[in-house]
Amino acid sequence: MKSFLKNFKRCVFVVCASLTSMAAFAQYPAGSPVAINGKLQVKGTQLVNECGYPVQLRGMSSHGPQWFGNCICESSIKNLVNEWGISVYRIAMYVQEKGYVTNKQGFRDKIDEVVKICGDLGIYCLIDWHVLTPGNPNDGGYSDAVDFWKYMSQKHGSKKHVLYELCNEPNGCQWSDVKKYAENIIPIFRNNNDETVAIVGTPTWSQDVDAASQNKLNFSNVMYTLHFYAGSHGQYLMDKANTALRNGAPIFITEFGVSKADGNGGVFPNETRNWIKWANDNNVSFINWSYSDANETSGALRPGSCSGGQWNNTTDSGTLIKELIKSNPKTYTACNGQQQGGQEQGGQQQGGQQQGGQQQGGQQQGGQQQGGQQQGGQQQGGQQQGGQQQTQPVTYPDLTNSIAAGQGYRIVNKATGKVMSSNNKMEGDAPLVTVTRKEGDMSQIYVFKGVDEFFRLRNEASMKCLSNKYQPNDGTAIVQLDYNQWDESEKWKITLVNDKWFRIENKSVNNNNTCIASTGSNDGDAVKQTTWSNQDAQLWGLEKTDVDDSGVASFAAESLVFYPTIWGEEFVIEGFGFDKVIVSNISGVALKQFEAAGSYNVADLSAGIYFVTVMDGDTIIGRFKAIKK
Repeated sequence: MKSFLKNFKRCVFVVCASLTSMAAFAQYPAGSPVAINGKLQVKGTQLVNECGYPVQLRGMSSHGPQWFGNCICESSIKNLVNEWGISVYRIAMYVQEKGYVTNKQGFRDKIDEVVKICGDLGIYCLIDWHVLTPGNPNDGGYSDAVDFWKYMSQKHGSKKHVLYELCNEPNGCQWSDVKKYAENIIPIFRNNNDETVAIVGTPTWSQDVDAASQNKLNFSNVMYTLHFYAGSHGQYLMDKANTALRNGAPIFITEFGVSKADGNGGVFPNETRNWIKWANDNNVSFINWSYSDANETSGALRPGSCSGGQWNNTTDSGTLIKELIKSNPKTYTACNGQQQGGQEQGGQQQGGQQQGGQQQGGQQQGGQQQGGQQQGGQQQGGQQQGGQQQTQPVTYPDLTNSIAAGQGYRIVNKATGKVMSSNNKMEGDAPLVTVTRKEGDMSQIYVFKGVDEFFRLRNEASMKCLSNKYQPNDGTAIVQLDYNQWDESEKWKITLVNDKWFRIENKSVNNNNTCIASTGSNDGDAVKQTTWSNQDAQLWGLEKTDVDDSGVASFAAESLVFYPTIWGEEFVIEGFGFDKVIVSNISGVALKQFEAAGSYNVADLSAGIYFVTVMDGDTIIGRFKAIKK
């Protein structure tokens, strides 16, 4: 197992329950995803580990074993663990199309083999009942489903590393049909005392997660399947996914491709990266189609690779996916609350000890890592001794210990000194990040609008409000949404903890146990929700700015419609009840004034951020913000 241990951080594994659960965890390789997380469950919209900490899995799917069985073996899956860093492997058990119904015992044996391989490697195994043709899971061609899932539950239901996918891609049917099928299958598990996470396909080839979210299944530990192919499925599908999450439906991307929906065309790297960023921002697990040498764009390996055991002979698709899985390695929060797991870049690990310390000749050598200190060039208090580089002290701008409604502030993290920012993203659902403070950058300024004892925090560049989208879980990305006076997730409680440092918690959670926190010290690191523990990363200071919006908020009378917010040569205001339109720069200097009309030419303005004020005489009836590209 040395080759496996090479790729996962080693540390003492502490469980949250009993000696019995410790023994169960210990059956998996120490430091592996399953050893750290144990049996997964669902909490809110999040996949979480045995102790309730959020988990994101990243992995690969097989192609049909009836066609590409030689790609599905111990050496191929071990390579995915060692070289790609996957944490989940999906066995796609086609039912029709020369699949399960043609050799039931043989394919059961194949699934049993894959489950064992994954367990030996300490990764999760997703058993997929691959409904595709025909598309209705209730079709007579799937009459073996009950017996199949009874066998799987009895054989594998008690194993911590197994997950179920009930129906791959329903199509030509409605959510009511899929729900009926799931309501027949899930009791098979639960009556067997089997709480394994069950992932349920959605109509239109697992795209209609929004429909499922409006009529959810009444079982615990259930998720809903989302599939995308980057060349075919864009923002419209992402919008459906966002709707599902807002409605409280947990999503698992059990299959996606870098090609078009038919498995060919492309590759589409930019579109793929955009989707993966969305998945990472929302802590949604994802699995790529497919780790096979199928002669199609979506195949990760070049034709003929599997027969020769050439497991890294990747296509353009495989190269891209390997990079996306390995980049920004995923860590997990173990039951002792410590960050563990992920891939270790550089430096071997042997016998649970990390070889590290001083770096010489490009290789790491030195002592063991013990008790948070690294011997042989110890690291203490964030500074590395022995002549190594020392961490610079964190500095802060002048901070205030009071809040004035309508005032604009930079929100400064205590742990890093970085400031919260929309990163100049104008769209809704864009995640908030922390960045280096920059004078004049309006994306770093938030106006605090008082709402009862709470505040809305409105970004001055995007004119959108902070929100957790009603998600109560640790790891929830904090995003920006359009102002909605009824949206409780846009309301925040700001509490002075000590001196000039505040705790920021969302009203919608309503349990006095959460807050928002910085997740790192690099520019672009996400702001996420976490359990309150009075850590520096959870504390925020407020730097008062010159922005004061107490008199004029961003708003519009019901009679007004303004578009676009990103300008070319003109913008449009539809409506009535106004006679004047003023365009100002971010300093409030009026640059253009128009009499009421339908469209307004701004071709002569330079690129930048502008305010548009709509007036009726001396009364302001609307105010908007826009960007000129």
